[in-house]
Amino acid sequence: MAKMRINKLFFGILPAFALLVSKSMLFAEIGEGAVPSSFEKLGSTYTVSYGDESAPIHMTEYFSFSCPKCLEFIRRDFPTIQSKYIDTGKVYWTFHPDPADILTLQTMVCFELLDNLEKQSLIEKLAGEIRLRSIKKACFKMQEEMTALGKPIPTLHDLSFLEKTEAFNRAYAYLKQPNVPSELPTIEANGFLYSNFPTLDFLKRLSETLMTKETGALIHEKTS
Repeated sequence: MAKMRINKLFFGILPAFALLVSKSMLFAEIGEGAVPSSFEKLGSTYTVSYGDESAPIHMTEYFSFSCPKCLEFIRRDFPTIQSKYIDTGKVYWTFHPDPADILTLQTMVCFELLDNLEKQSLIEKLAGEIRLRSIKKACFKMQEEMTALGKPIPTLHDLSFLEKTEAFNRAYAYLKQPNVPSELPTIEANGFLYSNFPTLDFLKRLSETLMTKETGALIHEKTS
C-alpha cells in the first residue's frame, strides 16, 4: 500500500514555507527498513497521546489532515490498536502532526487550548468527518468542535491570524529540519522510523518484535 507524499497546499498560500518543499526522508536499511529518529519533535502541546507512558513500547504516527490514508487509519485501524495494545499497557501511542498544510496547522492552533482528552476527542471526530470535504468546510467543522468544547476560535479560518500564532512558528521550525518524514503516515517505534506502511499486520509484528526485545533485555539485566 502506497503512502501519501505530503501535499504542500499551504506553501502556495504562505511563501515563507515554500523553501521547505524539497525536504525528503531517506530510509536506510536497518532491520526492517528503520532509521533512528534524528530531528526535534513538536512539543506535547501539539501532540495527542494514548495509554501509559511507562509502557515498554512507544509508538508515534506522523499524520496530516490532508492525508486520506492518515484519516482512514484513525477511523478504521486505530480502535483495534487501542484495544489490543494501548489499553493493555503494551504501547504508549502518540499522534504527531506534520503541519505542512493549512488544516493540520489549524489543528495545532486548536491543540494549544485543549487538554489531552479534548485533543483525543477532536482528532477522532475530525477523522470521522473530514473525508472529501473542502478546506473551508473542514475548517468550519473544526470550529464547530471547538465551540462544542467551549473554546471557540472564530478567526481560525483567517490566514493573517494563523501567521501570528505560536503554532505557526513551531510548525515552521519543525518543517525546516531536513530529516522529518516526507511520506505519511509514518510510524516511529522506540526511537526508530519505519518505511513500512502502518497496516494492522505490520504493527502487530512490530509490537511483538519489540516486546520480545524488551523482555530479553529485562532478563539479561536481572541475570547480569
